[in-house]
Amino acid sequence: MITELDTRSFDAALQATDRPVLVDFWAPWCGPCRVQLPILERLASDAADAYRVFKVNVDDNEQLAARFGITSIPTLLLFRGGELVSRFRGLTQEGVLREALRAAATGAADVIEATKVGP
Repeated sequence: MITELDTRSFDAALQATDRPVLVDFWAPWCGPCRVQLPILERLASDAADAYRVFKVNVDDNEQLAARFGITSIPTLLLFRGGELVSRFRGLTQEGVLREALRAAATGAADVIEATKVGP
């Protein structure tokens, strides 16, 4: 199941789990976002307890989009331990996301490093 987050619930949701968290920044009018959704739904249904999938509507939560520098959608952010570890811009293939989630769930920093955000 994909849970919708907003400005008030975002930080608490990330802090409430020690599992990796994938967050989809999207909007209802965005064509690529609609194509990305079934991929995310499959990931969420397969997650068991390994990771969580959330989504944030950028039109309703502009502060969150600005906080993370979201300039195009869909943008997917992967967090581990509450820290941003990967960023995916645009429509992202299921296999790429599965590999990143697997790496984050197992703590394989070397795999995540390929898409690491920041210096």
